[in-house]
Amino acid sequence: RLDERLRVLVADFGLAKQVGGGQYYRQGRVAPVPVKWVALESLADRVYTTKS
Repeated sequence: RLDERLRVLVADFGLAKQVGGGQYYRQGRVAPVPVKWVALESLADRVYTTKS
């Protein structure tokens, strides 16, 4: 999909989790993640919040 400035927008919500304010998701097993787009604290602790 392209935006109004003809930039490519790519998203894959197949792995998305719904997390509300103040909640977090902890990844139970080691799984491949897109290192370029993941917060460093999430890589270290496998904890994902609305801010990460």
